[in-house]
Amino acid sequence: MACSKEEIERKRLAAIRKRQEKISSQLKHKDSIANAFSALKPIAEIVKPSAGSSLGFQPYAKPDSSKGPIGNSSMPITRVVTGTTYLISEDRFEVNPSEFSTPLINIFKTIPSKSYDENSKLWNFSLKDYTDFMNKVSSLVPHVVIGPLPSYALKIINTPIMDPNIVDLSPIESTLRNKLMPFQEYGVRFAIARRGRCMIADDMGLGKTFQALAVASYYRHDWPLLIVTTSSMRETWQSKIHELLPSVPMMNIVTLTTSQDSQLVADRQTEVVIVSFKIASMHKELLQNKKFGVIIVDESHNLKSHKAQCTAALARVGRSAARIILLSGTPALSRPAELYTQLALIEPRLFPSFTEYGKRYCAGKQTSFGWDMTGQSNLPELQIILQKRFLIRRTKDQVLTKLEEKTRETVLLDQSLLQFTKEDEQGLTQMAKNYQSTRSSEKYAALITFFSKSAEVKIPAIWYI
Repeated sequence: MACSKEEIERKRLAAIRKRQEKISSQLKHKDSIANAFSALKPIAEIVKPSAGSSLGFQPYAKPDSSKGPIGNSSMPITRVVTGTTYLISEDRFEVNPSEFSTPLINIFKTIPSKSYDENSKLWNFSLKDYTDFMNKVSSLVPHVVIGPLPSYALKIINTPIMDPNIVDLSPIESTLRNKLMPFQEYGVRFAIARRGRCMIADDMGLGKTFQALAVASYYRHDWPLLIVTTSSMRETWQSKIHELLPSVPMMNIVTLTTSQDSQLVADRQTEVVIVSFKIASMHKELLQNKKFGVIIVDESHNLKSHKAQCTAALARVGRSAARIILLSGTPALSRPAELYTQLALIEPRLFPSFTEYGKRYCAGKQTSFGWDMTGQSNLPELQIILQKRFLIRRTKDQVLTKLEEKTRETVLLDQSLLQFTKEDEQGLTQMAKNYQSTRSSEKYAALITFFSKSAEVKIPAIWYI
């Protein structure tokens, strides 16, 4: 449908009007933007370098460390000085700070018993001043934090112990008492001065069995007696009791090997029970019900793991025991973690936990797999605690002059009793020739073989003796 001339003109005028309105609106928007920029400072003033700076604008410059975390210079960041205290003797302790601190050194100098070690570069003090020292150091918290000595260490040091030399050994059966050497007597006195709860860690061959039985004899009124040892030593202990304590009837000594012996163990007349480590873990309820008053643990280093069944079994059995004597010729002094179970058996409530013990003496550290307690730390302090409360150890070199001389005797065998066949003679003769022609590096092995074969023909004569 065609438009008339009047309609065409009206639409043209309307289009011109809309176009003019649009142009006017765009001009107003440009003017507002220009006015906004004119109100801003020049860019040169915004990035103007600070006084004394030749670097100008540095968008990645390091923050000023002299200011606080929010840039406030009135809130400086101070480093905390930490430190540990530990025993270096029965009457002195040492302090090891993480770094130098003038306020801390000033406090050190106010302690009357102060002493500076030129070698270790550390300060040490008398335990008499320990309380005063900790009170003064506490005034430096939180800038200086010094860890205290463990309460159990202070308890051991401050608890008086009977002088071993005044212990009366007359309650010990005379047969055994008269066989004790002087150093063995002192070992017995040491154990009695510690209420019959200790570890005798003498070298092999110095008579730990004699000393343990002497302590057990002293506390005869606390029996029944339990002896835990290795399988190979059960008969040896039984024979030693029969030899050294003749007042104990053989019928009152039971060696627990099978379940058939359970009735004998439970019998009221049974005074002594000898058991291996393995059997002890299998019959822990039977042994616990017996309520042993005295326990001897031979080769106690076998209890090195606090997770082992035998360790847990003896811990239960030992709750009723008034006396516990541990024997070990090889105490793991360089592996403190292996000592914990033995010390806890002697004094169950001394250490707060294995974790606390490990952090103090095993350099315990937390890993993704749990606590790592394979290290060692504060060993001098641990050694002091052991010697004061738990352990006595003598080596052969220390007591060599007090040992009896060895008895050497030559026994001649009756040659008529030797089973020396022609084949034996030919074989030994050939071995002798081989020994002569053997290289020097192999002579020892050849000699051992010759010795073993020659011993076989002597068996009948030895049986005769």
